[in-house]
Amino acid sequence: MSNIKLFFVENTDNSTEIRNKLQLLSNSVYTITSELYMVEYEGTPKELYDSLSDTISGKNIFIQDVNTTGDTYWGYMNKELWEWINNHYVK
Repeated sequence: MSNIKLFFVENTDNSTEIRNKLQLLSNSVYTITSELYMVEYEGTPKELYDSLSDTISGKNIFIQDVNTTGDTYWGYMNKELWEWINNHYVK
């Protein structure tokens, strides 16, 4: 299990509330968009979902462990995202 989660919530009007709750539950949060986050969280995706269920009920949600070893991810994003990943994955 990875300590980094990809967290997606669709069409939300309470993104500030969701981000605030993510920050309380996790070690760190990186906002990619108002619907997409990288979260450093020690539990499982289901545990994170259950902890947020009162804030995100009725929304389309997707939470996945992100494998950050070797060449398991690639892309073009701003430098801050790559630095965040490098600073928050379990080595």
